[in-house]
Amino acid sequence: MKRFARFLHQPVVPMGKDGRLITGCSAHRRLSKDIAAEGTVLLKNDGTLPLPEGTKVCPFGQGFSDFLFGGGGSGWVESRDLVTFSDALQHTNDQRQLWVFQPLLDHYQNARQVNTEDVSKNWPFSSEDAFQSIAIPDSVYAQAKAFGGIALFCISRFSSESNTNDRSGQEGDFLLTHEEQALFDRLCLDFEKIVVILNVCGPVATSQFKENPKVAAILYPMFGGGQAGEVLCELLLGRRYPSGHLQDTLADRIEDYPSTANFAQYRDHVDYEEDIFVGYRYFETFAPEKVVYPFGFGLSYTNFQITCENAELTGNTVRLTAMVSNTGKLPGKEVVQAYLSAPQGKLGKAAKILTAFRKTKELLPGQTCKVDLIFHLRDFGSFDDLGQVCKSAFVLEKGEYAVTLGNNIRDCETVLTFNLADDIICRRCHSYMSPEKLAKRLKADGSYEPLPAPQAHKRPAPVYKVKALPEQISLTDALETGKTEALLASLTNAQLGELLYGHPMMNPSNTCGIGAPLRDSRSSSLVLLVPTADGPAGFRAGRDTGISATFFPCANVLAQTWEPKFAEKMGKAGALEIKENNIGIWLAPALNIHRNPMCGRNFEYYSEDPLISGLFAAAFVKGVQSQNIVATIKHFCCNNKETNRRDSDSRVSERALREIYLRGFEIAVKSAKPWAVMTAYNLVNGQRSSSNWDAIRGILQGEWKYQGLVMTDWSAFSTIDQEILAGSHVKMPMSVTGKAELFDFDAAIAAGTLTRENLLYAAKQVLLLMDHLE
Repeated sequence: MKRFARFLHQPVVPMGKDGRLITGCSAHRRLSKDIAAEGTVLLKNDGTLPLPEGTKVCPFGQGFSDFLFGGGGSGWVESRDLVTFSDALQHTNDQRQLWVFQPLLDHYQNARQVNTEDVSKNWPFSSEDAFQSIAIPDSVYAQAKAFGGIALFCISRFSSESNTNDRSGQEGDFLLTHEEQALFDRLCLDFEKIVVILNVCGPVATSQFKENPKVAAILYPMFGGGQAGEVLCELLLGRRYPSGHLQDTLADRIEDYPSTANFAQYRDHVDYEEDIFVGYRYFETFAPEKVVYPFGFGLSYTNFQITCENAELTGNTVRLTAMVSNTGKLPGKEVVQAYLSAPQGKLGKAAKILTAFRKTKELLPGQTCKVDLIFHLRDFGSFDDLGQVCKSAFVLEKGEYAVTLGNNIRDCETVLTFNLADDIICRRCHSYMSPEKLAKRLKADGSYEPLPAPQAHKRPAPVYKVKALPEQISLTDALETGKTEALLASLTNAQLGELLYGHPMMNPSNTCGIGAPLRDSRSSSLVLLVPTADGPAGFRAGRDTGISATFFPCANVLAQTWEPKFAEKMGKAGALEIKENNIGIWLAPALNIHRNPMCGRNFEYYSEDPLISGLFAAAFVKGVQSQNIVATIKHFCCNNKETNRRDSDSRVSERALREIYLRGFEIAVKSAKPWAVMTAYNLVNGQRSSSNWDAIRGILQGEWKYQGLVMTDWSAFSTIDQEILAGSHVKMPMSVTGKAELFDFDAAIAAGTLTRENLLYAAKQVLLLMDHLE
């Protein structure tokens, strides 16, 4: 096919074998199932799972009527190939694999409210009317009690991208509703064993399930994609085995997370007073007793033994070798994790930080495999933002260090200790994004330290000079001959300006295109529009298109596999579906940090840990861009709540930014070189993310040497001239109002607030982006 043809013509040309569509194909659905299985965490099991064939089971809970495949907003995927838990149970019952109490199954299937509809529009949450619609008639419950067997208790919790859709952390969200609690208490009285399934968007209260002897097992599948129900039944029967480990800490109460107190304290800003102590960094340092299930935890249907064979520090590099043996009776996979403990020194540190991990291959009973872990100490220095050791530098302070190895942050042993005789300066940086209004932050000793006012520094505009004389040239010729400057020089200021906006266009995703519909006197295309598409769980086509894409598991589940190769495979598969449907730019992956479980968009993000976030995002990007589709890492940065997301100011220290909130982006940018970055809606330390010079020009393009395109999120509130001066290139879409209200670039140049060179600098990035496409 001729280059760019897919963006110029709408009919879909199938890319699969024998002229078949690759979108939603069986191979991609199998990949979705593999990710869902490997990303399901077994939190508890007394040996009840896996269930023998023919086991009696009784389904209970809203998850059987309103089973969820993913969250709402950009994370939703239109797909016809969806298998709910009740659908899958019906099949196992029909095949006599499990003996399911049919009247209960019929009751929930008849009460089903959510299937292929957009759950963000009709999810009932904890409304009384919704619960009444699925309440079990007393006669049916009495029959189920007489039927006996194992009670399957499935609860569902939804969240979504939306300006008002953060989670509440209360009943019907983090906690059970009154009605759910009454049903669970009743099951504990009337059934010998209960298996709890958590079909949820993020952490929920699990302590009563862990501690109750009637609860035989807990499965934590979260949002497992379009085939999640089928996967759950296969896990229950032992046709597959869970091998996921937690990428977040599960605490006893929502109030136990240090960021809960000020998560929604103010509408217009959030004070990140917990500083670097996010997730396990807080709990392992200050409150280990508040943890129900620790970071990195995950059981298997079998047992493993991890033995460290070698641990050594050579120069800057730590090398670990472990032998992992399957000592149980069933096959399985284990995750080996390494953590670093640093001396408190002058800066103060978290008790442990994750430095490396590796998942084993499948091990049969009695099998052993070798696992090698390698990490570089200099990648885990502390950022000194106040100059206690070395101002604006990553440092390793002198003192004793310890490396621990195990299968979660708690169940690990010290395998290496060493002393640094002197402080080591790992990397010198600049002071960027300093907070002006964050009064204090948490220290490692439990006290708070005041933060000084930042010093001002110059913020120059990007400089770009034209190297060629104007001449009429087509886009294809410009890219193939390297004469992009010639093409740009031939355009007027207004035409250059059109390149710097996202434009409405016909495409299956309806999320605008990047480029411009400019034509020369011969009516041949000078510059084309490249369509964009959401989202992080797969290609998000419009519902009215009839396209059925693969609904992959959410980012949480992907991260819980602890296997980045799945992110790369998912990126490649999704990119093929994107390409087949004539899209060139995928608005994924998203890798904001799980600062607090109440963020309504956490299901789109990977983890509370920046290393996991960065490594999975990097692998995803590599998979996408291997197919010459643009990957877009987002939202840069500190998009950690949805409420008032366009006007809320994230007030955070330079240290927390560098070690937590920017770290994942840094890993992805440096190791995978994504072709596009999307800025966030929110402000960071008083500056809007889309026009934040410190973040874009200073850190992203300056220190990290990023060479790709920077775009805004849709309808960001800063103006395009501010964004261009800060280093951004494209404003999405054409205007905040949706009307064709192009900025008057000629007037701005005449007034001296912009230069033509500013426009040329940004426009060239648009053309360079197209150079990656086929």
